[in-house]
Amino acid sequence: MHQLLSLEYFELFNSEDEEREQALENRINNIMGLDERFKSNFNNDMQIAMNLASCN
Repeated sequence: MHQLLSLEYFELFNSEDEEREQALENRINNIMGLDERFKSNFNNDMQIAMNLASCN
């Protein structure tokens, strides 16, 4: 797996996955009932989870 990840042109996400992640992040950021710290932490956790899922 390390060899695959270190390849120069290897991508974990395709463009559709990136668009979905960005759309979800925008939806979370637009929820007025959540404070900014929670939104930031949630978005970071979501990105970590998506990256780990794509690696697996």
